[in-house]
Amino acid sequence: MKRLSAVQKAVFLFCSLLLIGWMLGNSTCLSASVGEEGTFPFPKMAGWKQSDEAQIFSRANLYDYINGGADLYLKYDFQELKVAEYQNDRKASITIEVYRHKTPIVAFGIYSQERLNNANYMEVGAQGYSEKGVLNFLAGDCYVKMSSVDVGPEERDVLLAFARKVVENIGGKGSLPSILSAFPREGEKKNSEKFISRDFLGYSFFHSAFTADYELSGKRFKLFLIEGKDQKDCQNMIQEYLKHTGNLQSKVEEGRYQLKDPYHGRMDFSWKGNYIWGALDLADETVRFKVLKLFAEGLELAKNRTLDMTYPYDENTIYWPNATNFKLAKGNWGMNDAGQWYAANDYSAAEHGGTHVDAPIHFSRNGRTVDQIPLAEWIGPTVKIDVTKKCEQNRDYLLTTEDIVAWEKRHGRIPERAWVIMYTGIGTKFYPDRKKVLGTDIKGIDALPHLSFPGFSSESAEFLVKERNIRGIAIDTPSIDYGKSQDFRVHRVICGADRLALENIASLDKLPETGAMLYAIPMLIRDGTGSPARVFAVLP
Repeated sequence: MKRLSAVQKAVFLFCSLLLIGWMLGNSTCLSASVGEEGTFPFPKMAGWKQSDEAQIFSRANLYDYINGGADLYLKYDFQELKVAEYQNDRKASITIEVYRHKTPIVAFGIYSQERLNNANYMEVGAQGYSEKGVLNFLAGDCYVKMSSVDVGPEERDVLLAFARKVVENIGGKGSLPSILSAFPREGEKKNSEKFISRDFLGYSFFHSAFTADYELSGKRFKLFLIEGKDQKDCQNMIQEYLKHTGNLQSKVEEGRYQLKDPYHGRMDFSWKGNYIWGALDLADETVRFKVLKLFAEGLELAKNRTLDMTYPYDENTIYWPNATNFKLAKGNWGMNDAGQWYAANDYSAAEHGGTHVDAPIHFSRNGRTVDQIPLAEWIGPTVKIDVTKKCEQNRDYLLTTEDIVAWEKRHGRIPERAWVIMYTGIGTKFYPDRKKVLGTDIKGIDALPHLSFPGFSSESAEFLVKERNIRGIAIDTPSIDYGKSQDFRVHRVICGADRLALENIASLDKLPETGAMLYAIPMLIRDGTGSPARVFAVLP
């Protein structure tokens, strides 16, 4: 065999390196690239072995893996798919597909197109749902689809264990788009929100939109929200829409528009800043006005990310039946002798009424008073435990330790120095209707035997102060003890442990179950056992 010269060897090596470089640089042209897993490593699971190296698909060859569905994925800015298969000794198998999209918003978009309203939803990633043999979830910019074969009765637990490892390897669970919080909760069909990536309503000038399905007062309809790049972008979209539907106006300004669309019927929408929002298929003017008003309020909240959780003080403020109600007396109110406007009022009230705080001294002889509590102690992360359905069935429902543990199974351990909030729905729905909130409209001491509303159980309060390092507890009713309590055991547990309490807090229907930061700003009353407070949350 003829030997190669040193020069020939060098040329051969150089050409080989060029060929390898070309192949690596053009791997997207191959039907499937197998091997390197890039920045996402599939998890190692005890008792399971990855069958082969991961397959990787790009925009150019996604059709090779999901021929029928590739167009939809590409419409939502699909970037890359990685697929791994696992088997155990019993020949059961798990397949994991990780679809990475350009942004978390478009990843939510494709997830929203495929998720099922009536599926079994669970806390994995930003959100997940399962059916028999399937668990799909959203995490950051990834839509993950998992399926199993012959796993047996432990199928759900096995898929969930895989899913949590995948979330960890992706780099965190992420969250659903924050703008979804702008959609009114009343009448909304749960998990019906969708993101349309382009050509909303079939019009190319409407680039994208969020939608949600509703049923209210016997009417079924959709609400939509378009987020423009800026005010000018929204103006251009509306101008094109008015022109296209034969409703062009001489001047397109912010405000409400009601018109007839030849393809979609009656349209009612509003424009302000970089948002356009409206209703589809809703002829009832009363319902339409109500939901669009709620939508506008939700948008302001979503933009500001602050949630006011305080009821105003006036003649309707709810106090304990035998307490002194709030009184406001107008003092000077008008023009003074110097021709200047001047206004000042006098007010009086019991400490414990309306949205207010309880200091430890309230039910603990040696407890601290309001003025002895540093301002920082009134601030903490929120944990909202939703027991509204249970309270609908039982007005005297007591929050249990099991309710708390169930929350932790969904969200993880209660954070340090958190406010644990019991959401009963009683105050949120009915305040300031005294009879519906208190359970009676009798006033004075005679009302006490007739009080009926939910509260914490003493067992749940003891668990929180002994097993969790909480800041305090809060509720949307007039008391952390339930209405029929005779011994006020929850107050004694909380105050005796030098913890804090908030009562009659508002807007819990708009507070997420986790992730917000609560601020309670009490009036600084020296020797105060409690005081009115301005309570608000900064949303995630």
